[in-house]
Amino acid sequence: MSNNKNETRLLNLDFIRILAFFLLVSVHFFLNIGFYNTAASGIRFNLSVVFRDISMSCIPLFLILTGYLHCDKEFNKKYYNSLIKILIIYVLAMIFNYTFYYLYSSDKYSVFYLIKDILSFKDSAWYINMYFGLFLMSPFLNKLYKSLNEKEEKILLITLICIISLPTIIDSWNFMRAGSLISVGSLNDFDMLIPNWWVGIYPILYYFTGCYLKKNKVKIKHNLLYIFVSIICVSLFDILRSTNLFNRGDWNSWGGLGIYINTILIFIFINNMKISINKKTIQNFIVSISNLTFVAYLVSPVFERVIYSKINMLSTYGTRVIYYPVCVLIIATCSLIISYVINKIYSFLHNRSIIEKLIYIICLIILVPTISIYIKDKYQKESFIKYENNPILGNSETGTLFDPFCMKVDNEYYLYVSKRNEGSIVLYKSIDGINYSDEYTTILKPDSDDYIYNRATILKYDNKYYMYYTKQFGDENEKYKYSEIYVTISEDGVNFNNEKKLVLKAEKDYEKNSVMNPNVVYDENDNLFKMYYAAGEIYEPDIICLATSSDGINFTRIEENPVLKKSNSKFTYDNYKVGAVDVHILDKYYMFYVGYTSLDKARIMFASSEDGINWEKDNTKYIIDSTDGSFDSDAVYKPSVIYDDINKRWLLYYNGRISSNEYIGLAILNSKNLE
Repeated sequence: MSNNKNETRLLNLDFIRILAFFLLVSVHFFLNIGFYNTAASGIRFNLSVVFRDISMSCIPLFLILTGYLHCDKEFNKKYYNSLIKILIIYVLAMIFNYTFYYLYSSDKYSVFYLIKDILSFKDSAWYINMYFGLFLMSPFLNKLYKSLNEKEEKILLITLICIISLPTIIDSWNFMRAGSLISVGSLNDFDMLIPNWWVGIYPILYYFTGCYLKKNKVKIKHNLLYIFVSIICVSLFDILRSTNLFNRGDWNSWGGLGIYINTILIFIFINNMKISINKKTIQNFIVSISNLTFVAYLVSPVFERVIYSKINMLSTYGTRVIYYPVCVLIIATCSLIISYVINKIYSFLHNRSIIEKLIYIICLIILVPTISIYIKDKYQKESFIKYENNPILGNSETGTLFDPFCMKVDNEYYLYVSKRNEGSIVLYKSIDGINYSDEYTTILKPDSDDYIYNRATILKYDNKYYMYYTKQFGDENEKYKYSEIYVTISEDGVNFNNEKKLVLKAEKDYEKNSVMNPNVVYDENDNLFKMYYAAGEIYEPDIICLATSSDGINFTRIEENPVLKKSNSKFTYDNYKVGAVDVHILDKYYMFYVGYTSLDKARIMFASSEDGINWEKDNTKYIIDSTDGSFDSDAVYKPSVIYDDINKRWLLYYNGRISSNEYIGLAILNSKNLE
């Protein structure tokens, strides 16, 4: 961005900056609504590829623009002082983002977390991380470039293209596996034909491209035609490469040769357009929008989180993609409005001394989190609060205890848990639901090393206790290979008979090699046993399904399976997997479930339903998260919720993990209402 007020403002460059911003919002649309997980077929997929590939010019346009505007910058104090504005605006944007995240969702928030996130360059701030380095190097890159003659400038660009962009095309094949030039490899499955180590320094290529375009005033005849042909070729290449899903790799990333060609053609076309706008007000408006794009980019993830959490409630990608132009327009507009406010705040700080600026920023960093926490604590609904003396069960002597299920038998709380070192299901008892005896009763214990029992749920029906549980099978080579769901019956909830009946085994494609974590409720309105169960991978499941039965033994899967699956947005807490559930039928169906953001990070979340099949969830919020420095500092799993009718409160049991150790924790909601 030029800071020389005596320069004539080039509206062409403003249009490029505005276009780059809208393309950036556009490419994030495809990132957040499940494009990369949708089947690679059909007209909507093909059109998505085209618009996605066009949108990938966003960051490259910004980088070329940086080279174009910075190519005359020299090493001096004034240049480096201009970095202060970028730093301050960045900090203001991050304060807004994480304040919003805290108030809108369940993100942790404090002065410490805010500072950590600022220094970590999270979300869209990765660009700032990169830009800082490019900004600091610019005077030295300019010295190098100015020392070159015209021929050497061309050789420099050709060299950079050969070591950065060309390998993205040449090194994207696996000839041994594919057997032909038509088939392709994946990101980690290719033959290296030319050196590709330098692919990651694409910002330098785009920077010097901007310098070259500024110095040589490049023009291309029939430029618009070339843009059209280039876009079609790049998109067709991606479509042909995509078989099951969109095939992502260096060739269609920012350093890719096709994206590079698209970008320079678009830049040259707009830069050479004859833009004649006589009205000063319109000119000022365009310039103002252009100046707002930097901050708008930084705050756009806030509105992406809101919009895409709603859009992703739509069941299919084909339905979600229809909202493409609407989402882009709303997110871009809201981001520009907030950018205007933040720029006004910066204007207030602009004429202050460095010390005054620093004092104001420190005050904002301290006061904004403090005020936000006060507001949320004062006005938010009652929530589950972790019991102060957690864990209530488990220590180094008991070993790992996991996947609890609690029910009340007469006046006692029966807490069934899985005991890992025995591969068995055990029972602990309590009078108040908080203080449990150290003594336990083993309910089910394997008599062979080929399998283990775990993940039980118990349903009392017709004065009998039906225990549904997971049986996991393995062998000497692999501890867990697959799992099935069984049932056994008891008269008292403690002594279960020896008759163990197979209820469900993995048979459907969506179940992969395991069904586990059964949670069975009896629906009096439908006169049916309803089993919600997890399915998928053996280590951690992927989806939640539903099967029904009239007798509690013979279950039939519903056609609508799965009834709950991961979200498509990176801004949600269940974007990797969903797991074990606990369902309650009150005025409607309520579900507590485990949402995963990675294989090792999980939280307890909430959903509701009118029919038990179609679930509504706010996956930007969680019920229980891990607590730093506690027994559950790494993750929390498997909820079991029970109403304490004496104290008029809900008790939520879960297993928390730190490293490889898991124990049972408790959270309490002092309210009758679950929502």
